[in-house]
Amino acid sequence: NGSYDLSDDMAIGLNFSNDRIGLNQTNSFSALYSYRLIFDERKYLSFGVGVGADNTLAGFGEATTIEPGDPAFSGSVSRFNLNASFGVYFRTPRFYTGVSIPELFQNKLSGADQGFKPPRWHYLAFTGYYLEINENFILTPSIQLKYTLNSPIQGDVLLRGIYTNFGTTLG
Repeated sequence: NGSYDLSDDMAIGLNFSNDRIGLNQTNSFSALYSYRLIFDERKYLSFGVGVGADNTLAGFGEATTIEPGDPAFSGSVSRFNLNASFGVYFRTPRFYTGVSIPELFQNKLSGADQGFKPPRWHYLAFTGYYLEINENFILTPSIQLKYTLNSPIQGDVLLRGIYTNFGTTLG
């Protein structure tokens, strides 16, 4: 992952991820653009969009089954899909919050429930606070929430520490 500021109010970025769960593997690549409405030197509202591609592989042929030669597990299925994302982020020196929709298109290996389906979107929301302990250490408690139709709201509470010393930041 990487980003580059084009100017004070615009930035671009690239993301790559490899996700493997069981017999399924997804490689994703996206290009990102953000625009910042700068209210003053330390407060801004950002809008971001991304476009990218996902390659998903279901390696059914690698499955161990109780019936040798089971035709349901005789091969693999691979699919290449385009995707897009959108998000909004607000930041002050002590506080931040944002919302995003990380996958605007529902890309599955099979089935009719694919494409641009707003009722199936996953909505993410987060907020956090910068709590300065001393000149070298900052605690950042935060909350992340996820919602999608017909599922309970999921949440995470996080506590991160940022330590700065000699111009190097760890955190």
